Amino acid sequence: MTKVLKQGFTIEKYGSTPVPTVKEKIVEVEKIVEVEKVVEVIKEVPINMVDMEMDEKIKNYIKLAELGEKKLRECSDLSDVLRKQLEIEKNKNKTDLYGE
Repeated sequence: MTKVLKQGFTIEKYGSTPVPTVKEKIVEVEKIVEVEKVVEVIKEVPINMVDMEMDEKIKNYIKLAELGEKKLRECSDLSDVLRKQLEIEKNKNKTDLYGE
């Protein structure tokens, strides 16, 4: 009975079905956009002897790096060969660590 009474008061206050009200609000938005301008300047600088010496040092470092890379490849190839030989030896025995 109290539910019906509350429902009756609600209908009297808001109507049979509440209708949502829409309020329009005008808002002015001001945006400031900054534009960044990039200017690329190329300057030519004469080559000094110091630059040539540095180039020689860089070339030497490149040669050393290539030599190191070659040695690393050789070690990798040797590692692959040893790994294959180890697998062959394991397959020959067909036993585990405990002889089973």
